[in-house]
Amino acid sequence: MNKKKYIPIIYLLTLVSFFSTGQIKNTKISKAIDIPFQIINGYFVKNTFTNDHFPKAKITTQEEFDNIFGAAAFMGENGTPTAINFKKQYVIAVLEKETDLNTTITPVSLKKVANKILFECKIITGKSQSFTIKPLMMILVDKKYIEKIEVIKSNTKTEVSNNKAIKMLNNQWIIEYFNNPKRNVESKNCYVTIDLNLGNFNGNDGCNIINGRVKINADSISFKNISRTMMACDKMEQGDIFVKNLIDVNKYKIIGGELFLYKNDLLLMTLESFK
Repeated sequence: MNKKKYIPIIYLLTLVSFFSTGQIKNTKISKAIDIPFQIINGYFVKNTFTNDHFPKAKITTQEEFDNIFGAAAFMGENGTPTAINFKKQYVIAVLEKETDLNTTITPVSLKKVANKILFECKIITGKSQSFTIKPLMMILVDKKYIEKIEVIKSNTKTEVSNNKAIKMLNNQWIIEYFNNPKRNVESKNCYVTIDLNLGNFNGNDGCNIINGRVKINADSISFKNISRTMMACDKMEQGDIFVKNLIDVNKYKIIGGELFLYKNDLLLMTLESFK
């Protein structure tokens, strides 16, 4: 019998044995997991804290928190500082250097990747003011996500002037983020197209066609007489929140190609330019 005929079989058996011993293992690629969070409102940095940045982003105890922050209760809706239960939650805080520019910090995403939590936020720089501020943004996270925190800050953009912003509003604006309440965008077929010449808008809430009147004055905006078609879809919650936010909006900013819609100083949602 010719032994050469058995060489491929012996070689194959050797390979099977080699892999079965675990000497070669598949490398698993860690999948990013979205982590829920809540934006914290109603606090300020105490004057006794003189650093430009926090030594660490994660704050896990009430004592540590109270050493840095004070509660700033305001009159009216959304005036009560966010309640924090440090037995079950912790705080991720981002602070920027003191400035006389109108600067805000907006959360973008919070994700767990391998043994690390990545918090991405956007620093938005606006026009000069007559006073200085220490831009602050904090979020509340469940303590079951307690890994090492890494903060990623996106590039700063300059707020568009009012005159230019008003001209830029004549555009189609597509939902990018729901900032308050925080939720994922389920459908990009959720937008408004503004026509300032006619003083109206039309669009879609992700399910139904919407239209109404729009009024602009400097940095204020209002969507009025909103009507919707009555189609039924599998997921209607996004459309309800989108329309409610349009009803509540009274201020706006345009930064780069993004439209930020506010109720007073509370950011409700972010839209991106179609163009």
